[in-house]
Amino acid sequence: MYYLLSAIGAFILVLLGIIGYFLKQHIHVVKDLTKSVNLLSTIVSVLDNKYKNIIVGCDQRYGGLNLRITTHGRRIDEIDVEIAKIQTELKLKK
Repeated sequence: MYYLLSAIGAFILVLLGIIGYFLKQHIHVVKDLTKSVNLLSTIVSVLDNKYKNIIVGCDQRYGGLNLRITTHGRRIDEIDVEIAKIQTELKLKK
């Protein structure tokens, strides 16, 4: 009976040792994953800021260009109306 209890105790100690080893490995993996996730979060934040800066730079650089294009577009529309009026007057004179 004493030998059986000693064997069971030794078996339980071995199982606890194995479980402890795997828990230690699991904790190590979780720490590594946490570091990786934090690093990725930092990288995403930096890229987001760079993207926003690029957008602001483009708006500053090409804002005037967009205004000029809009102004020219309106002027072309006005000229189209004037051309249509002139064509109508010419047709009425014929």
